[in-house]
Amino acid sequence: MGRQSIDWARRRRLLFYAGAGGSNPYVPSDTDGLRLALDYRSGVIESGGLVSQWTDLSGNDNHFTQATTANKPTLAVDGVAFDGIDDFVDIANLLSAGGSSARTLFIKARAVTVDAGGIFAINDQQAGTGNARSWNLTPEIAMRVAGFELYDAALSTSNYEIITIRNPTSGDISSLQAWVNGSELGVSGGGGTDGFNVQGTVSAIGRSAINYGNIRYKAIWFYNVQKNNTERAALEAEMALIP
Repeated sequence: MGRQSIDWARRRRLLFYAGAGGSNPYVPSDTDGLRLALDYRSGVIESGGLVSQWTDLSGNDNHFTQATTANKPTLAVDGVAFDGIDDFVDIANLLSAGGSSARTLFIKARAVTVDAGGIFAINDQQAGTGNARSWNLTPEIAMRVAGFELYDAALSTSNYEIITIRNPTSGDISSLQAWVNGSELGVSGGGGTDGFNVQGTVSAIGRSAINYGNIRYKAIWFYNVQKNNTERAALEAEMALIP
């Protein structure tokens, strides 16, 4: 994928961190259980367009980083772009509590190509059988936790969409729910009845195990709680306002 030319001076001026007593416009208004807030308009550390850190704006310091030049994504005019070949950023500590913890994930993204590459992996061991115990999302759209579930949709290649994934505190994989732009997806395939047992120690964007996603991202919000439908819809409407 080619590297786009951007007014980097203007981009740096967009970086914003609220001072004491202020509020950050790049963080969702609902912060109950918020573990991660990423926004392409703020907190992206780059050099010549190559991203070395996507800074967590939630206050939890869950910053995603990449030190290897060849693996760095690009800050484009409309989002953080991953090439689907070898670009990714990750964090080497536990973003989510393991096992059967409740989780709700919101992503605003667009696929350049739709395949089995990774969009977002939580507690992914990145190798061997560890991937079978991760919580990750692919552009198909598919979710994998022990077993897997396939949904009747794929991430758009023409428009940015909002994907929401939610699981309760306990239960088997069939209790996962997924939405695209507020519409719940039906399950079209997959299998597995194992209880949630997320075990890995690495969370990544742009990759799961050895699979890479050719994706552009505007924002990612991750919660360590199960948001109810009213809360979910409000957050989706808020994320929809991100230009």
